[in-house]
Amino acid sequence: MMSNSNAASSTAVIGAVGSAEAAAPGRNSKRPKYSRFTQQELPACKPILTPRWVISAFLLVSVVFIPIGVAALFASRDVVEIVDRYDDVCVPPSSSSSKADKVQYIQSNTTKSCNITITVPKRMKSPVYIYYQLDNFYQNHRRYVKSRSDAQLRYNASADDVSACKPEDVANGNPIVPCGLIAWSLFNDTYQFTLGSNNLTVNKTDISWKSDRDHKFGKDVFPTNFQNGTLIGGAHLNSSIPLSEQEDLMVWMRTAALPTFRKLYGRLEQNLQANDVIHVTLENNYNTYSFSGKKMLVLSTTSWLGGKKNFLGLAYLTVGGLCFFLAMLFTLIYLIKPRPYFKREPVMQGDLEILLICHGTGFLADVDLAGKISSPYRSYFINLSSAAMFSVMYTCAILNIIGDLEMPLLIVCRRITVANLVMQLSLMLKRTGTGLDFILDQLKDATSCLITSKMAIEVLFWSWVKFENKGTRAGLSSGIKQDTVVQLL
Repeated sequence: MMSNSNAASSTAVIGAVGSAEAAAPGRNSKRPKYSRFTQQELPACKPILTPRWVISAFLLVSVVFIPIGVAALFASRDVVEIVDRYDDVCVPPSSSSSKADKVQYIQSNTTKSCNITITVPKRMKSPVYIYYQLDNFYQNHRRYVKSRSDAQLRYNASADDVSACKPEDVANGNPIVPCGLIAWSLFNDTYQFTLGSNNLTVNKTDISWKSDRDHKFGKDVFPTNFQNGTLIGGAHLNSSIPLSEQEDLMVWMRTAALPTFRKLYGRLEQNLQANDVIHVTLENNYNTYSFSGKKMLVLSTTSWLGGKKNFLGLAYLTVGGLCFFLAMLFTLIYLIKPRPYFKREPVMQGDLEILLICHGTGFLADVDLAGKISSPYRSYFINLSSAAMFSVMYTCAILNIIGDLEMPLLIVCRRITVANLVMQLSLMLKRTGTGLDFILDQLKDATSCLITSKMAIEVLFWSWVKFENKGTRAGLSSGIKQDTVVQLL
């Protein structure tokens, strides 16, 4: 009694100290702060993926994705798009022989007017959007993207905020508004469209984002000292129009992520019929020859999905078709060669008898082996073996009841009993020397945990037995014969 009370008091003291350390870690402690997230104690869902669930999931994805892909492809097919490259044809024959000649031509002060003809292949319903497309132009370059001043674009008082705009920050000793390489390289090709004898009006309003007009470009900020340096990069801006109305600039200032991009130039508010011939008069001013770039004029209609893009529809069709193929494949495998999996079944009296047979067999083997072990460890060895066998067997029984094991209870008990005998045999072979002492010292630390788990699981198990099979426990072990035990092993 004295030793038990002392042990209990020491346990309480140790528990108090442990709880105090957990609640308030020491000043120099490296223990992390407790939380359910860091300790992985949050509730989680662990579904059991049966063949039917997997096949149903793949079929559901295919049923949803394939119609979306078909609809996206039909929407893209209805879009009429005309793409015409003009940078290679709008160069005089005398300057088209080499890259140096093209660069010299585009940088000269001569007039660079060019006429091209576009034939409409199908009826294009208004509005017809006009884009210019540039290839091999890297607007996503880090220095290019950072060369701008958002404060200067928004507020008139920040006209001198040009620290991030180098090298296009100051010209002739005065700040440039708008400053930076992006504004300096503004696209400056122009287009005029003629259908027969009628000029087609290009609507250039509302081609930029509304948020840019309202929040990013100020209504009291006007271009100042723009394109007044020694090197002219692109288009000029009207100094009498505020930046909030310079929509070509707003469109250009939204830098593209890829080297091939399109930017909106305007809209044609007129239907174009099939086989209409449109004459385009353009000014080929923008220099793309220095970096081997390309320039294209694009006329396009739109659908509910946007422009002409087949990738989205093909992506949906690919994923949906792949899921459908996998669903059919898994269905054939499931029908031809199904894989058995555990189904919850009621526990019969025979299962409980098998449980006691395994436990009794393992315990008798332990007692037999204990007789060959020196007396200091004999009683401890028997208690440890029985506690371990009880805890393992009853745990397997309960797991089998609730349906978490995917094998019959008989196989589980047989395997665990054989494994227990093998373990005891290895201990018997090492019963002399330091090997056995070391093993028993390691096992001694787990004795209390095993006995506690044995008691808790035994109470839970027999409570269930009493509830489901009233009066069964008394007659479970009746009729057990020795040859049955030997046959089980």
